[in-house]
Amino acid sequence: MVTAAIQASDEQGLHNITLLKVAHHGSGNSTDEAFLEAVCPQIALISSGHNNRYGHPHKELLKRLENAGCRIYGTQECGAVTVRVKGDRVWVEEYLGSR
Repeated sequence: MVTAAIQASDEQGLHNITLLKVAHHGSGNSTDEAFLEAVCPQIALISSGHNNRYGHPHKELLKRLENAGCRIYGTQECGAVTVRVKGDRVWVEEYLGSR
């Protein structure tokens, strides 16, 4: 289970979120620029297998996340990813400790 800490919202939906669980294992068509501009995530979490046959996460998606200023954590590199939230603080722990 992934916990997301939401920092703010408005009439049009969420914005300035702390953590985004990226859709569809990081496929090339998921999480477009308009969505990223609307939610402004600080951290992006991608769940996909190492060397999976679909090539997820897609390079174009990773570039969009980087351009949006996201810190990216992917299970394909980090193994399990644990997110802990206490008040307004968020900790991300990587099982493989690749960072």
